[in-house]
Formats: sequence, C-alpha cells, structure tokens
Amino acid sequence: MTLGTGTTGVHRIVEIHAAMRGDDIALVGREHTLTYRELNQRGNALARHFIRRGFRRGSPATVTMDACPDLAVVLLAVLKAGGSYTWLDRSQRSGGPCGISFDQEGVERGGQQHVAIDLREALAASARPAANLPIVTRPTDIACVLPQRNGLPGVRVPHAAITAIEAHPRRQPVGWSSEPGALDMWRPLMAGMSVMLTTVPKTGVAAAA
Repeated sequence: MTLGTGTTGVHRIVEIHAAMRGDDIALVGREHTLTYRELNQRGNALARHFIRRGFRRGSPATVTMDACPDLAVVLLAVLKAGGSYTWLDRSQRSGGPCGISFDQEGVERGGQQHVAIDLREALAASARPAANLPIVTRPTDIACVLPQRNGLPGVRVPHAAITAIEAHPRRQPVGWSSEPGALDMWRPLMAGMSVMLTTVPKTGVAAAA
C-alpha cells in the first residue's frame, strides 16, 4: 500500500532550515537538545558512515531505537543516504539492541550481504559535522514504511506524502507522540518548530509535555 503525492525530499526541507536558521532549537530531549544545524550536520556525517558500510540509494533499513533526539539524526541520515526506514520503537519492545540493519545494494536477501550496525557506536563515531550529500531524491521515492498492524500490510509512505502535511510555525515547542514512522516528528521539523520529547511513566512512550 502506498500513500500520497508531493514535491521534494523531507531531508531537503530540514537542510533549508539548517541553512537559514541553524541556531534555532530543533529537538529537546531529556538529556540534550539539538539545533537545526547540529541535526543536519550530524545527519550528514551518519549518512556517510552508512554509505561506507554498504548502504546505497534505495536501500530499505530497519531502525530499532528509543524515541529521542538521536533517533531524528538516524532517520534523517537514512533519508539523506537515499534510503527508506522502518522504525521499531525499542521502548515498546522490551528493550533489545539499538541498531540499524539493511541489505547492501538495496536488494532484499538473495545472496547479498546483510549489514547490522550498532547505532550507539555509529552515532559516537559520526559526531563530527559534515556537508550535505548530493544524492538525488524523487518525491515518489519511499521515505518510510509503517510496520504491519492487525494483520494488515505495511504502508509505504513516499517523501511527497510527508512533505504535503501542512504545519504552521509556533513559538512554543510541540510534543512528539512517537507514532509509527515518526511522521508527527517530521511535520513540526519541516515547519521549523522545536520538538519536545518527554517520557510517559509505565509505557515509556514519548509524548507532549
């Protein structure tokens, strides 16, 4: 199943905000914040790290990670590298490793090497700023795949469907509810807002304060 139409890559809009208002706060977490410049530069560095490990344009990746500012860096890096992601919220899956996995050359397993990367190490190794990547993304390229639910197939969401979501800038930070695909994270980021993460006791799900 596929949703939507639109104009440009999600990460390109974030890059524009980073260039025009880089010192503005993009994400506020329990332990640290990220400006738009930091988010963009770290996303660039991590995307290059993924590419060095064999990630290619069109590669689908599975990301298992808690909802936090660094998750935005990881998902942004996947898009910058020209791929798509399926996000599995680690806090809702009784923990487990924090990582990303994909098949090289963007081909599902069939003689291709399957790559698994520890995201804690990758984020630490890719903390230095880096320039935007020249990889071209089409509006129809898939940005994320929403996980299967209740026996229904996963939903493939192109960049166009996300960039078509309207959002209006606000002064106050908006909450990120950690919905599947992190779609409610991209909406405020594309509008240049600050996104705030808090933890709801008992569930560990990020939500508005």
